[in-house]
Amino acid sequence: MVWAAVAYASAGSLLSYWVGRGLINRNADRYAREADLRFSLVRVNEHVDDIALAEGEADEKRRIELHLGNVLAATAPHRHGPRQSHLGHRRFRVGHDRGPILVAAPCISAARFPSAAS
Repeated sequence: MVWAAVAYASAGSLLSYWVGRGLINRNADRYAREADLRFSLVRVNEHVDDIALAEGEADEKRRIELHLGNVLAATAPHRHGPRQSHLGHRRFRVGHDRGPILVAAPCISAARFPSAAS
């Protein structure tokens, strides 16, 4: 039973690592692109008078739309990440419910396992 618990814990750790390792780079990329968008918006807000005098609204609009498109492109992989994580953990949870029973079943059937009735 102890070895089964160690194997189960190891499998859970490896599964979490396998599912979550791709999310680290996705999050870093998304946050970097969001920061670029925020910087662009703050820059436009701080220089709104200069942009209006130079009639640069169209250029700034294109720049903000470009940054917004980059943010939307970076968030697209996040739509599949949580679902992948949920499916992996749901399968692992099924093993969590049934695993101890399957490990102890041979001992119980051979009457080598102390039961509550004895």
